[in-house]
Formats: sequence, C-alpha cells, structure tokens
Amino acid sequence: HFQDEDKILEDMDYDDVKAHTEEHAELSSKSKELLDKLKSGSVTAGEIFQYLAVEVITKHILESDVNFYQSIMNRESS
Repeated sequence: HFQDEDKILEDMDYDDVKAHTEEHAELSSKSKELLDKLKSGSVTAGEIFQYLAVEVITKHILESDVNFYQSIMNRESS
C-alpha cells in the first residue's frame, strides 16, 4: 500500500512527498517491530491497538493522508 501511495504522490509532485514517504517508512518499521514482538509473545493487545488506532488511523490516515487527498481534489478542480 505505502509503495503505491508514494508513487502516486511522486507522480503528482506532491509538495510534502518526502515527509510522507518518511512517515511510511517509520510506520513500516514499527509494524515489523510489532510483528516480531507478536511472534515472540512479547507484545500486548493494547500495544497493537495503540499503534493501529493512534499512529496509523488517527495520525497517518486522518491527518497526513487527508492533506494529500485535499491536494488531489484541489488539482482536479483547477
């Protein structure tokens, strides 16, 4: 998903593409870390929920992604 989104942002010359791509890298890294902890039994359901609800949904999708969606919509209406 992140790779596809990064490509779209690059293709549209989105102003904050670098920051958005870096955010994706951080989210991917944290996901891998949590997966490793899950496999070893050293992560709680609360940690996973916190990551998904706060980091992915609230901070990334509802903030960062909304910004680029608005940029796309503004370009299409121009």
